[in-house]
Amino acid sequence: MLKVMFTFCIIACLTLPFGSIPMLGEYTAIPPNSTEVKAVADQVIAKLNEHRYDVDLYALVKVEAAEKQLVHGFNYRLMMDLQRRSCGIYKCENISGSEETVVVVAYIDFLGTLQNLKFEKRSAKSDGKIEQNVPWNIKIEAMDAELLKKMNKVQSDTENYVVKIAEIGGRPIDDDAK
Repeated sequence: MLKVMFTFCIIACLTLPFGSIPMLGEYTAIPPNSTEVKAVADQVIAKLNEHRYDVDLYALVKVEAAEKQLVHGFNYRLMMDLQRRSCGIYKCENISGSEETVVVVAYIDFLGTLQNLKFEKRSAKSDGKIEQNVPWNIKIEAMDAELLKKMNKVQSDTENYVVKIAEIGGRPIDDDAK
């Protein structure tokens, strides 16, 4: 009897890691069109656009692939196609030639709140040229104007325009009128 139990335990221990139960800390593929992935992608896009100081925002085109990792919460690794959009008061229009493919790891706590973003890989397509592996690391708590300058997200002419608007109380300055 003891020999049968021992044999069963050995077989169970050897086959368990190869079964359908994911191991703790291992990424598991999930359907990229699921509502869970859509909710995470929406949070990532909202957080990314929240800290932009110009009128160009990112819109989600589609999620190419998705993986989920159980940690103290969940890490989602998403491969997403993004499109830069120029937004005015009444409408947003796509900027042609501004597609990007990014691989992002989003940490979501057990309450469903986005806590951290890390962009692992970025391929920017601009004017027909593709730049591979453009580094782009973002940590939400540390995202401020200084970090955005380092990331080259705030262009110097945009900064000057924002400063000029602030100096006169919110009305744009026409440099040519001087």
